[in-house]
Amino acid sequence: METKYLILKNKFDKIISTRAAVKNLFDLNFSTLEEFNIDFSDIVFISSSAAHQLVMELRKLESLDIEVNILNINKDVQRMIN
Repeated sequence: METKYLILKNKFDKIISTRAAVKNLFDLNFSTLEEFNIDFSDIVFISSSAAHQLVMELRKLESLDIEVNILNINKDVQRMIN
């Protein structure tokens, strides 16, 4: 089984603004994945639609028994995801 790290600052410039942008992050093969770590370092804003898409994608992973870890998230981004 494998662990995957997604470092969002390598994909976005501090802001995640669209649902499509989030959906594209999860177009991966998760069949061998056991753990998925998402690093929010330097991300200062996520739109409500992007946050909603993220929650939907994370729920899919959890339904596949993949452990999801959110790392280095600031309180404003965390509030939008909650």
